[in-house]
Amino acid sequence: MQEYEVSVTVSNSRERTITFVLEPWGEIYAMGPHTNFTLLLHSPMQGVVEIDDSETSITVYAWEGCTASLFHNGKEVNVGVRPRVPKTPKYRT
Repeated sequence: MQEYEVSVTVSNSRERTITFVLEPWGEIYAMGPHTNFTLLLHSPMQGVVEIDDSETSITVYAWEGCTASLFHNGKEVNVGVRPRVPKTPKYRT
């Protein structure tokens, strides 16, 4: 099965610490001033990385089927297996 890989570098260009949130795993990290995190997402299907950048936080949302690895200064943060993002249920209207 083909696996898609997306690499995203997220930067805090502010002069203060903000919060970095990795969803849907609910992981929360302090992101110091002028800090970069690199996120590697793997999935059997193509998808779109969503990033919400507010004054106090940056939240990254992975798509269905993804697993993720997060790096800071070349070292993996919170090493371990993140389960694949489950299928989103379809709701009837």
